[in-house]
Amino acid sequence: MSAFTITPSGVPELALPSAIAQSKGITATAVRMAIATGRLPAIVLKGAGGKVVYAVRPQDADALWESPASPE
Repeated sequence: MSAFTITPSGVPELALPSAIAQSKGITATAVRMAIATGRLPAIVLKGAGGKVVYAVRPQDADALWESPASPE
């Protein structure tokens, strides 16, 4: 997450599928497929024009894909 991100106490840290994908070394499509098939829990947020955005707890992604990808 960004160094400028501040999460208030009691609010879970959330990340977009693209951020999860980058941290795991996989595609955002793979993350969205895991959400769609129920393997990865996500919060569904509805934006302007009915656009759907998923928010994922990084620890749920860690549980599914283990630890973050190691830097090359």
